[in-house]
Amino acid sequence: YSHAEIQVEENASDSAEQLAILDDSLHVLNERIKKEIDEATDKKQATKVDIYKAHRGILKDEMILDEARRLIRAGKSAAFAWRSATDMATKALSEIDNPLLRERIVDFKDVERRMLRTILGMDEETLTLPDNTILVARDLAPSDLAKFDNAAGYLLADGSSTSHVSLIIRNIGTACLVNAGASVLNIPNGTDIILNAND
Repeated sequence: YSHAEIQVEENASDSAEQLAILDDSLHVLNERIKKEIDEATDKKQATKVDIYKAHRGILKDEMILDEARRLIRAGKSAAFAWRSATDMATKALSEIDNPLLRERIVDFKDVERRMLRTILGMDEETLTLPDNTILVARDLAPSDLAKFDNAAGYLLADGSSTSHVSLIIRNIGTACLVNAGASVLNIPNGTDIILNAND
């Protein structure tokens, strides 16, 4: 599995309209994540609650919001501005000499993808997995797990045991092997595999 690239237009002629689109999309996604927090709370999934609260915090990040609005006023589209502002934030994170903070980049990119889909009027990604599926991916974002909640296990080429995705998977009790190397991405679909995440 890999995320589909979302194409965005760079420029827009009506800055006021784009600012309104940005604000509306922030509200829509904020409410959507709030609903996910409520659902996770009802299921007593404390780890999910904490992570989704952090995602709502990203939507309120003043550095990202200020940069996005500045770009829109300079003639950029809301989608392009949000992507660029998030890229600026993740670049700053990548330069911090702290592995735990750098792992948060996945969360910023997760919120970025969800915001772009909201801005562009695209539905959330959905994918139905057959029973007993081991999902193989380079890495996953927290919101991906809602799409793949029936997976029997996860095999990730990258990632770490302290990432938000690993914490959620551990919390729900599903087998997961991270940082397995890029070669796992060459496993053909439909291959029978056994995932031993205990060793």
